Amino acid sequence: MLWPMAASIGFISAPDRLARRYAYQVLLVEEFQRSGAVVVFLNRTIGVLAEDDLLLQVQGVIADRNAPRSSNVATVAGAMRRKLER
Repeated sequence: MLWPMAASIGFISAPDRLARRYAYQVLLVEEFQRSGAVVVFLNRTIGVLAEDDLLLQVQGVIADRNAPRSSNVATVAGAMRRKLER
């Protein structure tokens, strides 16, 4: 749930700054719109052309793929810890 906002327009530099995963981006934008706010992305318009939506989806997939995984961080940290214990 979003709290009532003083301004009804939200400027966001790029969709991946809002959320890394595409599903979360869509969820947040829908929640903002449901609360009466207008979401404006500064780098491009979203929802006007199908190509814009496709580009947003592809960027979300790439950002999600490049995001560090907590399991990878734990694996690296564990390997470093074992190496230091030797």
